[in-house]
Amino acid sequence: MLAILTVGLATFLRGLMILVWGHDVFFAPPLLDGPPLRWRGVSIARANLVLMAASLGVLAVLWLAFTRTLWGKKILAAASNPEAAKLVGIEPAATRAAVFLLAGCLAGVAGALVAPVTFAYSGSGFHFMLKAFAAALLGGIDRFEGALVGGLALGLLEGFVAGYVTSAFREPFVLGVVIVALMVRPSGLLGSPAVRIT
Repeated sequence: MLAILTVGLATFLRGLMILVWGHDVFFAPPLLDGPPLRWRGVSIARANLVLMAASLGVLAVLWLAFTRTLWGKKILAAASNPEAAKLVGIEPAATRAAVFLLAGCLAGVAGALVAPVTFAYSGSGFHFMLKAFAAALLGGIDRFEGALVGGLALGLLEGFVAGYVTSAFREPFVLGVVIVALMVRPSGLLGSPAVRIT
């Protein structure tokens, strides 16, 4: 239900952005000026280096928050078993609101970092949300490391298909692989397998 509400809210916000700013494409200035860096025949844009460094920093902060702080452990407890969390004084509704606000802040940071590398328009947020959801499902939605592994696997697979097959069918092919992988292992690559109690 929450996933459907999220998609509905995203669709509403997208329509609101179209009404305010239209369908125009906006280009943001690069995060770091200068020619691309070259190493062993590989060319890396300076903006991508900033993007990678910021992503690693955010991942490190989130990992520390979820594994070393009481706040992070409350969120994990409320996510894994809301009824048991209530018994020890954790309010699942408050933790859900905190996670929703955190996700919104992280989405804003991600948009500010990605916009100079690509471009921004009314539908770009939904495009990246779909990829993030696919990466989380592929890696395992119940593990912090799952989203990281799923995102890296999805990115490498996209690059391989675009470079060695064709970029026209990159996204359908990658999403098809995700569907097949979830059919074989529904819990994801790192997800905990579901236990059926009879």
